[in-house]
Amino acid sequence: GKNDLKAFMEEHFDQNLSINEFAKLSGRSISAFKSEFKRTFGSSPMKWLLEKRLIHAKYLIEQMGYAIGQAAFVSGFKSHAHFSRSFREQFGSSPIQSVKLKNLSDK
Repeated sequence: GKNDLKAFMEEHFDQNLSINEFAKLSGRSISAFKSEFKRTFGSSPMKWLLEKRLIHAKYLIEQMGYAIGQAAFVSGFKSHAHFSRSFREQFGSSPIQSVKLKNLSDK
């Protein structure tokens, strides 16, 4: 059945699923999913998922001490290269630079 889209996506964003799979699991057709998603989040599903996963991975790396590859995987990324490139575009530094900056600020 159809469930609350916001709660569903907040709970499942880290699963490596296609937009079609997210739509099906949320109980919606792909067109209904995309339309409701835009109304709910003000963004496309792909853009929102990427940003949400990056923020989650950054938190895991900087606050929880996860290894970069582990944080990427746990956050829903299939490819380490895609994760690193997207991280740099989103935050202006590589994941490794982010770890080094975190370590410097802890001293």
